[in-house]
Amino acid sequence: MPRLQIAFREILDGLSNTIAMGEIPTDLGDSDKRTQAVQGNATNLGLGRVNGPTFCQQFVDPLRPQFWGYTHATPAVNIGSGTEQRGMIWSYGRVFFSGCNTILPPNRETCLGDATAAAMHFEAITPPGSRHQGGCYVLMADGAVRFITDSIEAGNSSSNSSNFQGALYLPCGVQSPFGLWGSLGSRASKETIDKEF
Repeated sequence: MPRLQIAFREILDGLSNTIAMGEIPTDLGDSDKRTQAVQGNATNLGLGRVNGPTFCQQFVDPLRPQFWGYTHATPAVNIGSGTEQRGMIWSYGRVFFSGCNTILPPNRETCLGDATAAAMHFEAITPPGSRHQGGCYVLMADGAVRFITDSIEAGNSSSNSSNFQGALYLPCGVQSPFGLWGSLGSRASKETIDKEF
């Protein structure tokens, strides 16, 4: 969550089991699904929030699976323009520009809420990613740097995520439905990690 300060003592799942930050690729203007996001509009508000984390997968080009297969003219979605890409205006502090979450595995597609200024920046599926082959690096809260593969066990990617905002979400504090990957992204759900990752 932007502008939220966390002390080490508040990371109850253990510093070595909690991701502090992850690598993200910056946009090259090539419709990369990791750096330009599908955004909702009046037709389908709240893409990832209402319809589940994998909703935007349908817009990926089947012939070029690393890229979006739609254009600006596609009626159901919008694409960011100008500075509305990953790695841009990072000082703005919004998750889409410079943050990441562990809802979908590394290098999967980014998906935003509706294209209004408020929802677009807070309602986001933003997995970390990189231009390395097969995964990305993350920094654990204990200072260790780990390479996470794209194939990490990621549980039920059709599940809603947790949030304090009510009915469309799982309640805060529950264990992540996103498997080992999701448990690495939560800090206080009493999740123990007993396998190597």
